[in-house]
Amino acid sequence: SVYDPTPQGLFSAGSKYTSPVGAYTQNPSLTGNVVFGLSYKYQGTVPVGNRQFTLDFKAADFTFDATTISSLVIANGTATLRGTGAINGAGNYKFLVTGSETTGTIRVQITDSDNIFIYDTQPGQADTASPTTPVTGNVLAH
Repeated sequence: SVYDPTPQGLFSAGSKYTSPVGAYTQNPSLTGNVVFGLSYKYQGTVPVGNRQFTLDFKAADFTFDATTISSLVIANGTATLRGTGAINGAGNYKFLVTGSETTGTIRVQITDSDNIFIYDTQPGQADTASPTTPVTGNVLAH
């Protein structure tokens, strides 16, 4: 990877994590590896990704691919990325990903158009809660 630093920041994370019990609302007892990747940085006032946010929870036959990004906020080693995307290639769902460089953790939330959770690695916690799911790769938020 090559990164051309800008004063606006970078949010990059990837590899895998273990989906916690309760995260996938269609089958709350299901757990297993989730492979994911994202990499965004600001160019001027627009967040630009060299890799879309993707997520693959094979045990659930659940994939998510971002289609638009609405905001990227980075502060104090924590980044928050919002946008929309498709589940298993269809639909229009909202997502929120928060990652902490300091703790090497991530939180992923995916909701439908009525704000009903489809997937949340920290079910029942506020959107502003610090991420707690450890990832096997790096989280960069600076």
